[in-house]
Amino acid sequence: MVDGQENSFATFRIPRLEEVQKNIIMDGHVYSISNLMVSEKFYQSLPDDLKAVLLEAAATALEVNHRLSVDNEATDRAYLEAEGVRIVELSTAQKMEFRERTQALVLELIREEGINPELLQSLLEAVAEAETRLGSS
Repeated sequence: MVDGQENSFATFRIPRLEEVQKNIIMDGHVYSISNLMVSEKFYQSLPDDLKAVLLEAAATALEVNHRLSVDNEATDRAYLEAEGVRIVELSTAQKMEFRERTQALVLELIREEGINPELLQSLLEAVAEAETRLGSS
């Protein structure tokens, strides 16, 4: 039996879970990204100079968001550790072992839900390509 919850450091802090939970395992199962979306029709209606402005502003916003996320995570981690929360980082080998023990069951459940098999295969291939390119830690 596992007794726990899944949250970011920031979400962990909001209800002051450090008062009752003294361990966190950093398994790296989620990487949250920021999305900036605009309709293709609108984007294509813009003159080229405004498209360039929009793309530059989007790149700046994503860079700032990433920097803030990294900074906030470091601040929240330091706070939680000061409050006595033990934070354990899993090694790449431990993460891969966890994946090996759980992925088949998860994929089976996803398939049972009727997801498009081509979409699922495309996603798995994209993940494998990203892991090859960026590393799988």
